[in-house]
Amino acid sequence: MRTGDFGEYVAFDLETTGLDPETNEILEIAMVRFRNGKPDEEWSSLVKPSQKVPLYVLRLTGIAEADLANAPVLEDILWRIREFIGNFPLVGHNSSFDIAFLGKIITDIGLRPCHDTLELSRIVVPGLASYKLSALCASFGIPLVTAHRALDDARASGILFGLLRERARWIHQRASSFIVTVMGDKWASRDVFGRVDARDAGQPAGESLVESLVGESCGGSSGTPGNPAGVGEKKETQLPDTGGETSSQGLVKAKSPELLPPEGITARLQTGPTLFSRPNVERAIYSALMEEPATDSGVKPAVSGEVWEKAILVQVPETADALAGMLAAAVKASCDMKDRVAVACLDGRTASKLERVLVASGGSPGAVAALLQSPRRRVCLARWRALETLVAGRAIGELDLETRQFLAMMANWLSSTKTGSPREIQMFGGGCQAFAELQASWYPGCFEGCAYSRYCFCLRQEGHDAPGVSIVYLEDLLSDDLPMRSPFAAVVVLGYHKVLDWCDRRADVLEPRQVAELIGATEGEVFVELDRRLGEALSRGERVLWFPGRIEMPPDIRRLLREGRDVLGEYTRRRSREDDDFKLRLSLSEIPGHLPILGRDISAAEKFLDSFERMLSEGPEKVLVVDGRYRSAGLVPVMKRLWVCPGQEIKNGLGTRARKVVLVSPFAQILAGKRGYEKLLAISETPRLITAGTYEEPAGILTVFVDGLPKTTDKEAFDQHCAWFIVELVQAVRTGCLVLNPFSSNAETLLEKIAQPLESRGILVVSADGPGKALEYLDQPDTVVLCRFFAFDEDDFSGAKCVIIPRLPFGVRRPEDWIRETEVRKAGGDYFRDITLTGILSRLSQVVDVLRSETGRRVLVVLDSRARPAGSSYGADVFKALTPGEHVVCPPLIAVNRIKSWLSSQVGEMVP
Repeated sequence: MRTGDFGEYVAFDLETTGLDPETNEILEIAMVRFRNGKPDEEWSSLVKPSQKVPLYVLRLTGIAEADLANAPVLEDILWRIREFIGNFPLVGHNSSFDIAFLGKIITDIGLRPCHDTLELSRIVVPGLASYKLSALCASFGIPLVTAHRALDDARASGILFGLLRERARWIHQRASSFIVTVMGDKWASRDVFGRVDARDAGQPAGESLVESLVGESCGGSSGTPGNPAGVGEKKETQLPDTGGETSSQGLVKAKSPELLPPEGITARLQTGPTLFSRPNVERAIYSALMEEPATDSGVKPAVSGEVWEKAILVQVPETADALAGMLAAAVKASCDMKDRVAVACLDGRTASKLERVLVASGGSPGAVAALLQSPRRRVCLARWRALETLVAGRAIGELDLETRQFLAMMANWLSSTKTGSPREIQMFGGGCQAFAELQASWYPGCFEGCAYSRYCFCLRQEGHDAPGVSIVYLEDLLSDDLPMRSPFAAVVVLGYHKVLDWCDRRADVLEPRQVAELIGATEGEVFVELDRRLGEALSRGERVLWFPGRIEMPPDIRRLLREGRDVLGEYTRRRSREDDDFKLRLSLSEIPGHLPILGRDISAAEKFLDSFERMLSEGPEKVLVVDGRYRSAGLVPVMKRLWVCPGQEIKNGLGTRARKVVLVSPFAQILAGKRGYEKLLAISETPRLITAGTYEEPAGILTVFVDGLPKTTDKEAFDQHCAWFIVELVQAVRTGCLVLNPFSSNAETLLEKIAQPLESRGILVVSADGPGKALEYLDQPDTVVLCRFFAFDEDDFSGAKCVIIPRLPFGVRRPEDWIRETEVRKAGGDYFRDITLTGILSRLSQVVDVLRSETGRRVLVVLDSRARPAGSSYGADVFKALTPGEHVVCPPLIAVNRIKSWLSSQVGEMVP
């Protein structure tokens, strides 16, 4: 069989009863034979299963149980399957899934070439938002009559394969060569990249991919009629013109910003488009930025001592898209595009949303926001060149398939990317770890003498020093490697009430300071020797790029790493025996393995050794050992700076970046009086507070606190009662029900209790630990979706009509998981309770925001008597924090009837 002959091939697809080929069965099989890129012959058949088909499968595929009852069994059509496949190559979308099922009946099916259009599309057209078959068909203009039916899916995947083959001809010759090499000799689709467009045929044989690209573009294009996505086309890329001069390294030096004197607030706000009908929020933020004591439109400054210089808390009503737009208008009005203002976000979702809103707001070119990112979030061309050398020399070791696919995708992506940021592409599987080894790290030291500094993505950040609005991750803003040589006029930290969650996420990253005590105990001998050996290898011109356990390393370096792990292991075992509070688990990846010198030059090695020595000299009183991976191991030794350190870090970091800091939160007024947040902010008095005045709330949300649930600590009894209520309510509503289960530990139990009674009544139950694909079912009738309380994205569940929260995750985190009991006593009891509560308030506020942003009637149901108004200190705070609206406290059965009446009513009056 000639794998490179694509004149004829068979596209196929299966529909199954589930995802496990060992326990599930085939429901439908379809095959389409293609000749010269066009469908020539088709065949499909339903298959009679031996087990009951789940309701969600019938709903997804549209297959009727009556049709399956009259279908042939798989053994009766096996001859037809073999005959149709013949000796042709196979094509499928996510074909490894289908091959696993077919392999149970055709044992040699895995020996024949099979092209996976999911894999090929990720490599050939990187940067798409989704690689589902339906999304790809929409992108390529392929008709897909009925998704999730085998014949339509097989036909579509066969057509898609032909288009991907044509698109592959536009990929740069060096990128094609890299793709084929990294995917390996046994890759079925290697011949797809065997034909190269004639315009690339003249490339010098010894030129690397990076050297080919940086001389041409490292930038995108608008495409041509024969290449609509612009894949592989090259254009000269110009550095942004900001009106400043250019340095020898290609850096753009902006002219000194001039902060205009305050003008009338009304005149300033009219310079940009009016996006929203709540200007009082815009004016509150504007007032904080300009330090104007505004008194109109409900803006009431409340100053109680300037305890943190240049810091202001701003009370805002909500944190969703509306706030993003208001913030955009206020920031643009305050700086008038002649100064630099940074909007700091704690997560990528908020950053992306702000970027879209600010760009859509229009205005002068300087008003267009740019996401300012740390070099660590961009690919390093020098490191990629080192990887190219390893791949060309077949020295990549045993990389897993997902890592190979990711690197192949990156090879094509580098020919079209403008930013070098992984935000443009999908990060999956081993690719996340691979990118960690390919990202840039130092600024600006690593660019000195780098052969690729002229084309470095980090130096080409558009408008990074220009006047206007810059969006930035808070973590990047606090780091030392952002290209900022002049301070901002102001930094606006959006959603500051989430700062504790942000600190928790950062605690999962083991920093050098956190292992200083351990390394100091071993006197650092092993690691100093390791650094010396690595430095020598680099000085000899050797490149060391480390994917842990996957790329071969020099034997002496590998031996030293093993010795280092053994030394630390013995040290931790001895300390554990001597000190009950000390119990840590270390693995190879948690000691200095991801050194910043890997794949870099000797100057970076010297810089690392300098920081290493400083770290050891700081002493144990500076040590902070907090790592989420250790929590299950027992007690963790933590110094007093556990809660103070994040606030102090933020305070000092922002203070050096900006002349003014504005902290925006819907809970600013609450946080201003909390002892916990005073410590988290590293302050001792109430900060300055500016609140937005009253505003009109959109009608259409009812909050129901269900009373009459069992007052018991018996978890089984409470779960049983919650399950009964959910079943009763879902039967009454039937459409758009979302259950946000706070605890992943009892998600499976709750699912078991509600699935059978609901599915017996024709109501589908879809469950997922995270939101994933489950939320796609929200708008379907007779469907309920179950996912975790803290897992959803606030944009994901906007179609929900009724959101049910079985139990709020109240309660203090176990102190021993975070800090020694002596530190708990020193800190004070209410301190921890206040901090824990704010995370719940934040998530509840997001739920309410999403429900309010939708037209029509929406319901929020809380099955927790502790959350009732004034039911407890917790409940009072929750009730106060929720945005104003209609609230009802009632027993379960009455609650079901009220909710049903509310949703069906068109006049907004409750039915008694």
